[in-house]
Amino acid sequence: MNLDKSISDLSKRIDRFDSFDGDHSDSNHWRGKEIILLNDWIQLRGTPYALEYFPDDFDEVWAHIIESEIEEDGDDQKKKWHSDYLDLMEYKRNPNYGKSKCFYCLLSPVRDDPIFIGINRLVAKGLGDNKDDNKNNPIQYPCHVENRFDCPYEKGKELDARFDVDHLFELAKMAFAVEISLAVARRILPLLK
Repeated sequence: MNLDKSISDLSKRIDRFDSFDGDHSDSNHWRGKEIILLNDWIQLRGTPYALEYFPDDFDEVWAHIIESEIEEDGDDQKKKWHSDYLDLMEYKRNPNYGKSKCFYCLLSPVRDDPIFIGINRLVAKGLGDNKDDNKNNPIQYPCHVENRFDCPYEKGKELDARFDVDHLFELAKMAFAVEISLAVARRILPLLK
């Protein structure tokens, strides 16, 4: 029984090396590593074998844990694995990864948090025409897509945006800085009386 399993495992390894073309090969491998189900990879996590595979899906929680570990120990092998993993998610246009990338967009519904006063909404309104109560405004706030790979504001997509979608990410950083500044001012002003 163990001999059959060993032969099967060896056969899979040989197939993996035969199909390796340097960057991306068949749909079951990426950069020389087998792509396995996310749940199977989670079970391998914490073992020496985890970095020999890539999960087939993106999970924000596990990605954050991995990033934290990389920052703590600075392991170059983990950095390379994580970079290759994100490249795989980008290449496959994974919708969960696309959604996580949208978090940092000005139009993200996640950023419309009640603890803030709504600078994102104000900036999005300012991007519009401001004519006829914004009926001609192609900007929808919050965005209904929530997948960076299907972004309607990308040049050449369904909306004829007058700006580059990357500007939405830059504007989100500026709006966040304004939100933080206002929050600090609200805390300090009562102390000055």
